[in-house]
Amino acid sequence: MGVFERKHKQTKDYQAIIISVIFILGILFIFLLLKDFSQNINRIKRNEHEQYIKEISARNTVLLMSKLEQPLDLLSNSAVWYSELSENESIKNDEALKLVLREGAFDAVFYADSKGLLYSSNTAFLDISSYDSFKQAMQGKRNISDVTPYSVLYHQPMISFASPILDSNQQPQGVLYGFYNPQKFAEISSIDTENKNVITVLMDQKGNLLTSSDKSNIFFGSGNLWENEAFKDHISCEKMQQDINSGSSGFLSLSIQGEQQLLYYEPIGINQWYTVTAIKKSDLSNNSTSVNQMVMGLTTKIIGFLIFFFLSTIVCKQFFQKRISSTNRELVFSEQRFRIAASMTANIIFDYDISSKTISLSDQGGTKMILDTKDPNFPKKLLKMDDLPQKESDLIIEIFRNIDMGIESESCIICAGQVNELAQWYKIRLTSILDDNKNPIHTVGTIEDISQQKHVEKDLLIRAEHDSLTGLYNRKAAIQRIDQVLMDPANQILMENEVHAVLLIDMDNFKQVNDTLGHLVGDQLLVKFSDLLTKKFRKTDTVCRLGGDEFLIFLPKMNSKEFVLEKSQDLCNAANQFLQGNQDMIAASCSIGIAFAPLHGDTFHDLYHKADLALYHAKRLGKNRCYIYDNDSEESAEVELESKPAEEVSSENESSNR
Repeated sequence: MGVFERKHKQTKDYQAIIISVIFILGILFIFLLLKDFSQNINRIKRNEHEQYIKEISARNTVLLMSKLEQPLDLLSNSAVWYSELSENESIKNDEALKLVLREGAFDAVFYADSKGLLYSSNTAFLDISSYDSFKQAMQGKRNISDVTPYSVLYHQPMISFASPILDSNQQPQGVLYGFYNPQKFAEISSIDTENKNVITVLMDQKGNLLTSSDKSNIFFGSGNLWENEAFKDHISCEKMQQDINSGSSGFLSLSIQGEQQLLYYEPIGINQWYTVTAIKKSDLSNNSTSVNQMVMGLTTKIIGFLIFFFLSTIVCKQFFQKRISSTNRELVFSEQRFRIAASMTANIIFDYDISSKTISLSDQGGTKMILDTKDPNFPKKLLKMDDLPQKESDLIIEIFRNIDMGIESESCIICAGQVNELAQWYKIRLTSILDDNKNPIHTVGTIEDISQQKHVEKDLLIRAEHDSLTGLYNRKAAIQRIDQVLMDPANQILMENEVHAVLLIDMDNFKQVNDTLGHLVGDQLLVKFSDLLTKKFRKTDTVCRLGGDEFLIFLPKMNSKEFVLEKSQDLCNAANQFLQGNQDMIAASCSIGIAFAPLHGDTFHDLYHKADLALYHAKRLGKNRCYIYDNDSEESAEVELESKPAEEVSSENESSNR
């Protein structure tokens, strides 16, 4: 072999070696790329799994908070009614407590006064002034307590729902309590869904399970979570306990009953309580084993069939597409299962995509609707209303705009018109799911029909402001209305001779009616006299029953004192004829004391005092007449209905005032 041939052979050998080295390095490089690819896929899948369970936990937490707020809303509405009952109305107090007990399905309902004494009927039996729930309520905050040995009902631990009772100045004057035993609380706050592979429970900081169901008992056991065999001697559980003690959320992987589970725990913002959501890892799509098998298959194909690299790439691409399609189908199925569970509640649940500004919700038939929030009519479509007041529509648009700006949670209450002459009320709540940087990535919303609750609130308000016998305003409501008018700057500017007037009316000989004909007849007389007052005066006038047979009428912006006097005389004449015509044996009539604002005062207290002095003189000097208070002499100017016409009495009054 010549030198040239040897050099040519050496060159070919070098080329073969270089090609082999490049081939091997290429294979190693591809192998490293695939290994890095496998690790990245596993990391992405882990993040997807964690995000998936966080979304499920967020939805279940929304359902849980909705259930916990219902007893608090009932107590808050009932506290408005209860605050209007006086201390000596023990029967009504008991009836109010029984009504709340029945409507809220509580085990016990009690009232605590401002000193922290817990009452049953009129008997104080427990001092709770040192309890945190009482202190928070007296600061105006309604709250839910931990499991506490209140010794209220059969000396067993209880969970309390507390709402402050506010006086007319919106200051706490007591607390309305509703109690559940732990078993009853677990029943009303159960948050299991129809998805058999997902379980969510509520627990306190010590690991005590506050909710229970057949599924959760099989999975977690009952009682205390830390005493479950799966949680004992598990290193990761120590981190979970540390996170819960510090108020943080997190994930935990462990084996329960031979199944690998992924857990997510997060605080709900009440009493350091946590929701714990668990799902089998086998139910999560694209698990690590299948990904590793896929990578190894790709590696074998690349090494064995390098010349078919591009073809293998196409095959892999199709394979990935199938896997993604499978994942999407599983997500759709999961969403359908969640929708089925949501349809069994009274709330409508929807998703809001912040990036595309679209709302996704399904109707009862399963038809999916997509709404664009850039459409100005989307509030009507969201509530499925043909007509919606612009003010209410603007409220809905505003809470979606606030969510877009990064606010984590928003809500509003909407009055959407009337159905069968009753107003329809809805509560819309939006809650965002945040990423690690606290940026909103997805939003879950609920629509709750609260019409019945609003109608109960309206009924309670009417009962609180009106006299139960006559239907007129009661004393407290009248004082508030009159002082509001007198303190309004617009009502303090009066035209010449214009006045505000207070008429204090007392029925003459009413005690004799009760004593002779009975209280039933007396009550009927009060009702008929109240009807007379309602017919005689304007709808803008305030007509109230102060108590017994004493009535008060407030007449804002009357043209003159003379006109008020004429109205008063007319009322006396009408009452005299009316009461005489309704009673066969007793001469009944009415007496009226009159005071003017701003001449005699500019507050209810001042005007009532002056009118009461005038009424006193009317009673003392013969009854069946009306008097105007004399501001200079502290005496009343008498007007005799039977002997003097209105014009003469009016001129004499003005003369005496001068």
